[in-house]
Amino acid sequence: MRSRFCALTALMAASVSPANAEPGGTSSVTGPGVAAGALEFEARTAYFGGDARDGSWAHRAHVNYGVNDWWRFSLIARGGQAPGEAAELRSLGVSNVFDFTATRAWPVRLGGQVQYRYDLHDAPGLVTLKLLAERQAGDLTSRLNLIAEREVGGGASDEWSHSYAARFMWRTSDAVALGVEGFDDVDVGARYWGPRIELSAGAVRLTAAYLAGMGAAEADGQLRLTLGYAR
Repeated sequence: MRSRFCALTALMAASVSPANAEPGGTSSVTGPGVAAGALEFEARTAYFGGDARDGSWAHRAHVNYGVNDWWRFSLIARGGQAPGEAAELRSLGVSNVFDFTATRAWPVRLGGQVQYRYDLHDAPGLVTLKLLAERQAGDLTSRLNLIAEREVGGGASDEWSHSYAARFMWRTSDAVALGVEGFDDVDVGARYWGPRIELSAGAVRLTAAYLAGMGAAEADGQLRLTLGYAR
Protein backbone atom coordinates (compact mmCIF):
# COMPACT_ATOMS: atom_id res chain seq x y z
CA MET A 1 0.00 0.00 0.00
CA ARG A 2 1.04 3.48 -0.69
CA SER A 3 3.15 4.91 2.10
CA ARG A 4 1.25 8.20 2.37
CA PHE A 5 -2.21 6.67 2.60
CA CYS A 6 -2.06 3.18 4.14
CA ALA A 7 -3.84 3.76 7.44
CA LEU A 8 -2.63 0.94 9.45
CA THR A 9 1.02 0.49 9.38
CA ALA A 10 3.27 1.18 12.29
CA LEU A 11 2.27 4.32 14.11
CA MET A 12 4.89 6.60 15.52
CA ALA A 13 2.38 8.33 17.75
CA ALA A 14 -1.33 8.16 18.42
CA SER A 15 -1.97 11.11 16.12
CA VAL A 16 -0.15 9.68 13.11
CA SER A 17 -2.37 9.69 10.03
CA PRO A 18 -2.56 7.32 7.03
CA ALA A 19 -0.29 9.71 5.21
CA ASN A 20 2.64 8.44 7.28
CA ALA A 21 2.39 4.68 6.72
CA GLU A 22 4.84 2.43 4.90
CA PRO A 23 4.44 0.01 1.97
CA GLY A 24 3.87 -3.60 2.94
CA GLY A 25 2.85 -3.85 6.57
CA THR A 26 -0.38 -5.84 6.70
CA SER A 27 -1.09 -5.44 2.98
CA SER A 28 -1.16 -8.50 0.75
CA VAL A 29 -0.72 -9.36 -2.91
CA THR A 30 -4.22 -10.37 -3.89
CA GLY A 31 -5.14 -12.91 -6.55
CA PRO A 32 -8.28 -12.66 -8.71
CA GLY A 33 -9.60 -16.15 -7.93
CA VAL A 34 -12.97 -16.41 -6.15
CA ALA A 35 -14.70 -19.56 -4.83
CA ALA A 36 -18.44 -19.46 -4.21
CA GLY A 37 -19.31 -20.10 -0.56
CA ALA A 38 -15.68 -20.03 0.63
CA LEU A 39 -15.25 -18.51 4.09
CA GLU A 40 -11.84 -17.35 5.34
CA PHE A 41 -10.60 -15.77 8.56
CA GLU A 42 -7.18 -14.15 8.64
CA ALA A 43 -5.03 -12.27 11.16
CA ARG A 44 -1.90 -10.38 10.08
CA THR A 45 0.79 -8.52 11.96
CA ALA A 46 3.93 -6.67 10.89
CA TYR A 47 6.89 -5.43 12.93
CA PHE A 48 9.13 -2.63 11.64
CA GLY A 49 12.77 -2.67 12.77
CA GLY A 50 15.47 -0.04 12.50
CA ASP A 51 15.58 3.58 11.39
CA ALA A 52 12.61 5.93 11.93
CA ARG A 53 9.99 3.15 12.27
CA ASP A 54 11.92 1.03 14.76
CA GLY A 55 9.64 -0.79 17.19
CA SER A 56 6.36 0.00 15.43
CA TRP A 57 3.68 -2.59 14.68
CA ALA A 58 0.71 -2.91 12.32
CA HIS A 59 -2.20 -5.33 12.84
CA ARG A 60 -5.12 -6.49 10.72
CA ALA A 61 -7.98 -8.99 10.99
CA HIS A 62 -10.52 -9.76 8.32
CA VAL A 63 -13.15 -12.22 7.18
CA ASN A 64 -13.76 -13.04 3.50
CA TYR A 65 -16.83 -14.67 1.96
CA GLY A 66 -17.26 -15.86 -1.63
CA VAL A 67 -20.73 -14.53 -2.49
CA ASN A 68 -20.62 -16.36 -5.84
CA ASP A 69 -17.94 -17.56 -8.25
CA TRP A 70 -16.90 -14.04 -9.29
CA TRP A 71 -17.41 -11.81 -6.20
CA ARG A 72 -15.71 -11.99 -2.78
CA PHE A 73 -16.71 -9.64 0.04
CA SER A 74 -14.56 -8.80 3.11
CA LEU A 75 -14.90 -7.00 6.44
CA ILE A 76 -11.62 -5.59 7.77
CA ALA A 77 -10.33 -4.16 11.06
CA ARG A 78 -6.91 -2.51 11.21
CA GLY A 79 -4.83 -1.44 14.18
CA GLY A 80 -1.46 0.12 14.93
CA GLN A 81 1.02 0.11 17.77
CA ALA A 82 3.69 2.71 18.47
CA PRO A 83 6.89 1.65 20.29
CA GLY A 84 6.11 0.86 23.91
CA GLU A 85 2.39 1.51 23.47
CA ALA A 86 -0.62 -0.81 23.48
CA ALA A 87 -2.26 -1.77 20.20
CA GLU A 88 -5.01 0.60 19.06
CA LEU A 89 -7.90 0.00 16.66
CA ARG A 90 -7.49 2.56 13.90
CA SER A 91 -9.98 1.82 11.12
CA LEU A 92 -12.75 -0.41 9.80
CA GLY A 93 -13.27 -1.24 6.16
CA VAL A 94 -14.91 -3.28 3.44
CA SER A 95 -13.40 -4.85 0.35
CA ASN A 96 -14.80 -6.38 -2.83
CA VAL A 97 -12.80 -8.61 -5.17
CA PHE A 98 -14.18 -9.27 -8.65
CA ASP A 99 -12.93 -12.12 -10.83
CA PHE A 100 -12.93 -11.05 -14.47
CA THR A 101 -14.33 -14.40 -15.57
CA ALA A 102 -13.66 -13.85 -19.28
CA THR A 103 -9.91 -13.94 -18.51
CA ARG A 104 -9.86 -17.31 -16.71
CA ALA A 105 -8.44 -19.07 -19.76
CA TRP A 106 -5.95 -16.29 -20.58
CA PRO A 107 -2.23 -16.75 -19.89
CA VAL A 108 -2.60 -14.01 -17.25
CA ARG A 109 -5.83 -14.05 -15.26
CA LEU A 110 -7.25 -10.67 -14.23
CA GLY A 111 -9.51 -9.26 -11.56
CA GLY A 112 -10.30 -6.06 -9.71
CA GLN A 113 -10.54 -4.97 -6.10
CA VAL A 114 -12.33 -2.00 -4.53
CA GLN A 115 -11.76 -1.11 -0.86
CA TYR A 116 -13.10 1.56 1.45
CA ARG A 117 -11.48 2.35 4.81
CA TYR A 118 -13.18 4.40 7.53
CA ASP A 119 -10.79 6.01 9.99
CA LEU A 120 -11.87 5.91 13.66
CA HIS A 121 -9.78 8.95 14.66
CA ASP A 122 -11.28 11.63 12.41
CA ALA A 123 -8.71 11.30 9.62
CA PRO A 124 -10.02 11.15 6.03
CA GLY A 125 -11.29 7.83 4.70
CA LEU A 126 -9.47 5.99 1.94
CA VAL A 127 -10.63 4.45 -1.33
CA THR A 128 -8.31 1.87 -2.92
CA LEU A 129 -8.58 0.49 -6.46
CA LYS A 130 -6.48 -2.48 -7.56
CA LEU A 131 -5.95 -4.31 -10.81
CA LEU A 132 -5.16 -7.95 -9.95
CA ALA A 133 -3.07 -10.12 -12.26
CA GLU A 134 -2.04 -13.74 -11.76
CA ARG A 135 -0.23 -16.35 -13.83
CA GLN A 136 -0.09 -20.03 -12.90
CA ALA A 137 2.73 -22.03 -14.53
CA GLY A 138 3.02 -25.45 -12.96
CA ASP A 139 4.01 -25.01 -9.32
CA LEU A 140 4.92 -21.33 -9.79
CA THR A 141 2.30 -18.68 -9.03
CA SER A 142 3.09 -15.08 -10.01
CA ARG A 143 0.95 -12.13 -8.90
CA LEU A 144 1.02 -8.40 -9.57
CA ASN A 145 -1.27 -5.73 -8.10
CA LEU A 146 -1.38 -2.22 -9.58
CA ILE A 147 -2.80 0.14 -6.96
CA ALA A 148 -4.34 3.62 -6.94
CA GLU A 149 -5.59 5.29 -3.75
CA ARG A 150 -7.30 8.52 -2.78
CA GLU A 151 -8.47 10.04 0.48
CA VAL A 152 -12.19 10.87 0.81
CA GLY A 153 -14.22 12.90 3.30
CA GLY A 154 -13.41 16.00 5.32
CA GLY A 155 -9.86 17.25 4.95
CA ALA A 156 -9.09 14.79 2.17
CA SER A 157 -6.39 15.40 -0.41
CA ASP A 158 -7.57 15.53 -4.03
CA GLU A 159 -4.49 13.64 -5.26
CA TRP A 160 -4.25 9.98 -6.23
CA SER A 161 -1.32 7.89 -5.04
CA HIS A 162 0.19 4.97 -6.95
CA SER A 163 1.96 1.78 -5.91
CA TYR A 164 2.38 -1.86 -6.83
CA ALA A 165 2.84 -5.18 -5.06
CA ALA A 166 4.26 -8.42 -6.48
CA ARG A 167 4.71 -11.97 -5.27
CA PHE A 168 6.28 -15.11 -6.76
CA MET A 169 5.66 -18.41 -4.96
CA TRP A 170 6.94 -21.90 -5.78
CA ARG A 171 4.97 -24.75 -4.21
CA THR A 172 7.48 -27.40 -3.17
CA SER A 173 4.83 -29.71 -1.66
CA ASP A 174 1.21 -29.69 -0.53
CA ALA A 175 2.35 -28.18 2.77
CA VAL A 176 5.13 -25.77 1.78
CA ALA A 177 5.55 -22.88 -0.66
CA LEU A 178 8.63 -20.62 -0.94
CA GLY A 179 9.09 -17.33 -2.74
CA VAL A 180 9.66 -13.59 -2.69
CA GLU A 181 7.35 -10.59 -2.43
CA GLY A 182 7.68 -6.84 -2.61
CA PHE A 183 5.80 -3.56 -2.16
CA ASP A 184 6.75 -0.30 -3.87
CA ASP A 185 5.40 3.19 -3.29
CA VAL A 186 6.36 4.58 -6.68
CA ASP A 187 5.53 8.21 -5.84
CA VAL A 188 7.78 8.37 -2.77
CA GLY A 189 10.35 5.73 -3.80
CA ALA A 190 9.95 3.55 -0.68
CA ARG A 191 10.37 -0.18 -1.36
CA TYR A 192 10.42 -3.42 0.62
CA TRP A 193 11.41 -6.80 -0.85
CA GLY A 194 12.32 -10.14 0.66
CA PRO A 195 11.68 -13.89 1.07
CA ARG A 196 8.36 -15.47 2.06
CA ILE A 197 7.39 -18.94 3.27
CA GLU A 198 3.90 -20.42 3.45
CA LEU A 199 3.03 -23.50 5.54
CA SER A 200 -0.34 -25.25 5.17
CA ALA A 201 -1.99 -27.95 7.30
CA GLY A 202 -5.53 -28.70 6.21
CA ALA A 203 -7.62 -25.55 6.57
CA VAL A 204 -4.91 -23.67 8.50
CA ARG A 205 -2.22 -21.55 6.83
CA LEU A 206 0.78 -19.77 8.38
CA THR A 207 3.01 -17.41 6.42
CA ALA A 208 6.13 -15.47 7.34
CA ALA A 209 8.18 -12.94 5.38
CA TYR A 210 11.06 -10.60 6.03
CA LEU A 211 11.26 -7.60 3.72
CA ALA A 212 14.30 -5.32 3.55
CA GLY A 213 13.70 -1.59 3.20
CA MET A 214 15.18 0.26 0.22
CA GLY A 215 15.10 3.75 -1.24
CA ALA A 216 13.02 6.11 0.91
CA ALA A 217 11.81 3.32 3.23
CA GLU A 218 11.54 4.48 6.84
CA ALA A 219 12.59 1.14 8.37
CA ASP A 220 15.54 -1.16 7.76
CA GLY A 221 13.08 -4.01 7.35
CA GLN A 222 9.77 -5.51 8.36
CA LEU A 223 8.76 -8.93 9.65
CA ARG A 224 5.31 -10.02 8.41
CA LEU A 225 3.26 -12.88 9.90
CA THR A 226 -0.15 -14.19 8.83
CA LEU A 227 -2.40 -16.88 10.31
CA GLY A 228 -5.38 -17.94 8.23
CA TYR A 229 -8.23 -20.45 8.36
CA ALA A 230 -10.41 -21.30 5.37
CA ARG A 231 -13.33 -23.64 4.83
